[in-house]
Amino acid sequence: MRSAVPFLLTAALTAASFPPFDLEYLAFVALVPMLSATAGGSWRRDLLGGWLAGWAASTAIVWWVINTITHYGGISWALAVPVLLLMTWGMGLFWGLFSWARGRVLKRWPGFPDFLVSPLLWVALEYGRSNLPDIDFPWALLGSSQYLNLPLIQAADLFGVWTLSFLIVSANAAVAALIDGGRRAGRSAGPAARALPLAVVAAAGLLVWTYGVEKLKGPAGEGSIRAAVVQGNVEQEIKWDPAYRRNTFDTYAALSREAAAEGVDLVVWPETAAPFFYQFEPGYQVEISELAKQIGTAILFGSPGREGEGRDVSLRNRAYLVSAGGELQGWYDKVHLVPFGEYVPWRSLLFFVDKLVEAVGEFSPGKGPRLLDVEGRRFGTLICYEVIFPDLVRRNVNEGAEFLVNITNDAWFGRSPASRQHFSALVFRAVENRRPIVRAANTGISGFVDSRGRILLASELFVSGHYEAEIGLSAERTLYGRVGDVLPAACAGLSVVLLLGCLRKKGRPKRYRL
Repeated sequence: MRSAVPFLLTAALTAASFPPFDLEYLAFVALVPMLSATAGGSWRRDLLGGWLAGWAASTAIVWWVINTITHYGGISWALAVPVLLLMTWGMGLFWGLFSWARGRVLKRWPGFPDFLVSPLLWVALEYGRSNLPDIDFPWALLGSSQYLNLPLIQAADLFGVWTLSFLIVSANAAVAALIDGGRRAGRSAGPAARALPLAVVAAAGLLVWTYGVEKLKGPAGEGSIRAAVVQGNVEQEIKWDPAYRRNTFDTYAALSREAAAEGVDLVVWPETAAPFFYQFEPGYQVEISELAKQIGTAILFGSPGREGEGRDVSLRNRAYLVSAGGELQGWYDKVHLVPFGEYVPWRSLLFFVDKLVEAVGEFSPGKGPRLLDVEGRRFGTLICYEVIFPDLVRRNVNEGAEFLVNITNDAWFGRSPASRQHFSALVFRAVENRRPIVRAANTGISGFVDSRGRILLASELFVSGHYEAEIGLSAERTLYGRVGDVLPAACAGLSVVLLLGCLRKKGRPKRYRL
């Protein structure tokens, strides 16, 4: 049991770095106990120790999954807990692979600087977790723990959130080297040699900090648009009940009139705020059109869509835009769907698994990105957890989006930290692309984030209301926008090279004859 302490300590410190605790500075030392405990250990200890740390940390961060699947998936606690542990077991596996790979590389080449080896491997595996087909889940990336650390996160416009993950793991490895005193290399290092890695990382951190301070001095944008978000606070249990459809629509209509009275260019409703198929409801089509003309403001709202006929029919999670003149301007279909929420992956294998959301049906992904336009300003729409995928957001900006809109329904999360964890992703997507983000959520958190990652407004959970803000628009192109995920891709490639090198046996020293 004592041997598990450093790994559980790493898990506790890591979890405390994320919402709801937001002790983000702990992230810079959170991995130290695990790194020290696995320095020079056996491959089994490295793998199992890292796996335990990752499993415990992931469980402490995403425990809210239990609330979601018990309240809305009709699954008992007896089954929900194993489901959570299976999910976090998989997330923890990446930690285990990191610890195992680090151990093999440093054992093969003990002179390699760990403050470069560890972040290289970590970012490669975070990137892998974020891009697994059907179950990719870039939630709680280590770098995203810094969303409140404004000067530091400005560097995300260089190589994305991966920049921060690299820096944080590098700092952890440098601190571990200072504590270990060269034990990994089989010799005791002097004070100067032990402190050198930390000095190098501190200098890099100072450069990043200085860069961020200068970036924060810049303007948030050129030109502006005034937007309003409407938070209806409609309970998930009644949202799709036909008996409450009229009441739900009237709630959003009334809040929209109040918001428009403040003088706005765009009113945003949440994901599936209109709990009906807008394209097949001529009565509601007229009502929304008349509402937009009455308030003189464009309305973006979520409503499911459908394409095809008969066996070829496919459902879409859709956002519609109606102009201030009452005309349907266009729509966007969600590209990245939620596995087990909007569809069942690997259905031929998991034929026994039902979807979590059965109110509407099984969705199909749309083709994107597809930009919409209001007052001559183009914007990209992100539905629900699409905002946690850096490359998807980047593609919207590269298509010409001057700002971004995120519509979501986080009622599934209840009062758990999940809503805050979800909202924190907006900060990084804004900084990576230098684009402000407008967010409307059914039960919260709704709000606004500017192009520097400043949270201009964040609503309370489970209250109804409308919120307005003037957001600065931007046409700025970032390095991340141009090169994308080149840093994690490079880390992945170098990691493969290092691990292949570990497979080669050390050659015997050559003997020469005189």
